[in-house]
Amino acid sequence: MAKVGTVDSQLGLGCSWAEPAGLGSVEGSAVAAHAASSDCWVAVHGVVWDLTQFVLKHTGGSRAIASVCGTDGTAAFDRQHPVGFLSILAAKGLPMVGTLASPVPELTLSAAR
Repeated sequence: MAKVGTVDSQLGLGCSWAEPAGLGSVEGSAVAAHAASSDCWVAVHGVVWDLTQFVLKHTGGSRAIASVCGTDGTAAFDRQHPVGFLSILAAKGLPMVGTLASPVPELTLSAAR
């Protein structure tokens, strides 16, 4: 198993998790294709999570998650969560889709039309 989530600021000192067997890489364009709260993938520190079932359960409100669906939500995540919180999410079993293989394209006004 490969080690993922290697950003010490969010993992906490010495914390990490192992990539589950069979979990592969995910292109950023695939993450961007899951941009609805009913089909929500978010990349955080290089790991792509399927947060579809979590949107309505998020303690900070559903809008906090819905606003980052289909994006790299690392900056938003870091602003709201304490160091070490990613390892807690992994331990709770939130579904990991894979590791991010390329940057998630940013939505532009022309692309939104």
